[in-house]
Order: sequence, then C-alpha cells, then structure tokens
Amino acid sequence: MCEYDPVQKRLIRGALKAIAGVAALAFILAPMRTYTGLLIFAGSIVVMLVSFGLLKAMEGEDENTGYWPDDPKQ
Repeated sequence: MCEYDPVQKRLIRGALKAIAGVAALAFILAPMRTYTGLLIFAGSIVVMLVSFGLLKAMEGEDENTGYWPDDPKQ
C-alpha cells in the first residue's frame, strides 16, 4: 500500500473500525424475517470482512509493531 503519515494512518484505522462497528450492529440487529433483513445481514458480513482485511493490510506495512526493539542489545 501507499505510505501514510502516522496521523493519516490513525484516522484511516479509526474510520475502518467505526465502519466495522456499524456493520456489527447491523449484523446483530438485522431482522431475519424479510428479504431485506437477510440482505442487510449478508451485506454486514461482507463489510466486516473487507474492513478486517484492510486493517490487516495496513498493519502489514509496519516494520516493528511489537514491543521489543529490532536489536535486543538496545
């Protein structure tokens, strides 16, 4: 992916988490009695999977996302 500033990356991650949260609410609250409810249910699953994939793709850019430094002697 492209290079982002840390602030941009935080904003994008926050937006993706908010979108996934709204999709999770739709997943939980979707009525399963109508065709529209089933469509909302399936759509929310797709949105959550896409959000999760994008978050994981952005996480893969970081060289060292853990606590420990690259050089153990530091």
